Amino acid sequence: VAKPSGVNFIGLDGLSITGLTEEAFAKLGENGNIHASHGHSCSECTQPYRETQDSPPDDSATVKMVVIDGIVMGPQHCAYENCFNTLVNHRGGVFCDVHNLEFEARCRVRDCPNQKINNTQACNEHQETRHKYNLEHSSDYLNGARRML
Repeated sequence: VAKPSGVNFIGLDGLSITGLTEEAFAKLGENGNIHASHGHSCSECTQPYRETQDSPPDDSATVKMVVIDGIVMGPQHCAYENCFNTLVNHRGGVFCDVHNLEFEARCRVRDCPNQKINNTQACNEHQETRHKYNLEHSSDYLNGARRML
């Protein structure tokens, strides 16, 4: 991004991501945007679409990775079927006020009536399933999958 702008940007060693972002915007940003990034596409940030991890790549569609700061992406309504009310919590919440009261303490596995174990999202019966899900959706796992692509 710095090269097309004609700016020699070098960040200090050991900066936090916040510090590095602030420094980059101070040198490269214009009104909250870094214009040289518009239209950028490379093999690291753009990949062919796959319906599932094991599906063959669909070269007619691509998925582009975008770096954002605190903006909620994806559905911003309740996860309860056919409920489109606003989420109670846009940072990790999944239910509206009504369904949060009803389901907050319940296991997050669909149709499971059991209470979840404290500080987890699953009941005792589904802990292994939830652990596998968390591993497969962790950034370390996904980074390894991206490297294999």
